[in-house]
Amino acid sequence: MMLSNRVVVSVGLLSSQTATGSLSFAISLYLLDITKSVSLFSLAVALSFVPSVVISLLSGVWVDRWAKKRVICLSDLFTGLFTIGFVLTVDWSTTLNALLFYIVIIAAIQSLLNLSFNAALPELFTEQELPAANGLIQSVTAVTRIVAPITGALLYGYVDLFTIFCLSGATYFASSAIQTQLQIKKQVNKTPADEISYLSAQKEVFSYIKEHRSIRFFLLYEVLLNSIYLPFILVMMPFVTYQVWGVSPFQLSLIEASIAIGTILGAVIASRTWMQKRLIRYFCLLLIPQSMILMVWGYPFGEENNTINITAVFSGLLLILAILNTIQNIPVLSQFQRTVPQHMLGRLFGIFFAFLNLAVPAGVWILGSMLSRENWQQFIMFGSVFMIGISLLGNKNKSFRSFVNENLSNTTVKVTV
Repeated sequence: MMLSNRVVVSVGLLSSQTATGSLSFAISLYLLDITKSVSLFSLAVALSFVPSVVISLLSGVWVDRWAKKRVICLSDLFTGLFTIGFVLTVDWSTTLNALLFYIVIIAAIQSLLNLSFNAALPELFTEQELPAANGLIQSVTAVTRIVAPITGALLYGYVDLFTIFCLSGATYFASSAIQTQLQIKKQVNKTPADEISYLSAQKEVFSYIKEHRSIRFFLLYEVLLNSIYLPFILVMMPFVTYQVWGVSPFQLSLIEASIAIGTILGAVIASRTWMQKRLIRYFCLLLIPQSMILMVWGYPFGEENNTINITAVFSGLLLILAILNTIQNIPVLSQFQRTVPQHMLGRLFGIFFAFLNLAVPAGVWILGSMLSRENWQQFIMFGSVFMIGISLLGNKNKSFRSFVNENLSNTTVKVTV
């Protein structure tokens, strides 16, 4: 009995991301316990970003040329083999750098897996199913943000790191086996681009971006936005709630869980076909209510507001913020998957992911190095105003307006030249 692509993608991606997230979290806790070094702990987290930039930028050509289903299956299979081989041959208790090496290698393979999944969606789902498929992937990713750290913490508390490695390796093998059930619905025909050299193929996609104004607009827009939006989520929100207002670790986990729930709800909304054109039309303006929510973070709660009230307020704000952010991004992502030539999707997404993964850690480093208990409210105001400015300027951009007009007049628009 063949499983549907929706089920295979859900189960395969959920198991693979959970294995990666829970093991990485357990390794980070192990490093923190053994060394008592926050800097080494931070390094372990930061190292997961570096392979994403390199792999996304360099592997797009091969993802376009190879059978994407095979890449997806082999990525998890190789991850499982490397995980088991590592735990059986390396003594990380005497060489902690080996664990950092493991994090880098696994992050690289998983970056290839995620890039292949995004490029493969047009082959696995019909055009009408693409918004729902993108929503599915975002929902699964949101769920793993909750499940993986909790799973990693629970396993670390009850079993040793060797056992966690073995369980993760077995999960990768299961994920690879499940993904062999993926059914290709639309084959990509060979093109002359498949015969050109690697460097020529990379030049081709950069030329494509240069020739298409709407792609350049969305690339620049997302880089600018994510250089401040995600650092606010990753650094500012925990700092304000945990350090400034004193919520407990459990209450902070509830606030972070609301982000995942909001992402799932947003994905459900954005998956509706009749919502697609409406949401694309307000892509830039949807950033304004998100900016207003960020401004509320700077509200000076009085002493009469206990941590329960603060947790409830921030949970509600993050829930709405995640819904808005998700319905803002899914329709545009789905539209590019429909209109960009399929033989170029891997390279195009690779460049997008590379630039985005450069912007986020840069923003995190800048914000983290300058943020303090004395200036946090000013940073919130600056970030909110910056995002409103991006929204207003983007909404008036000629490339964006042309993209919207063509999208409203034709269901299968071509990218604006």
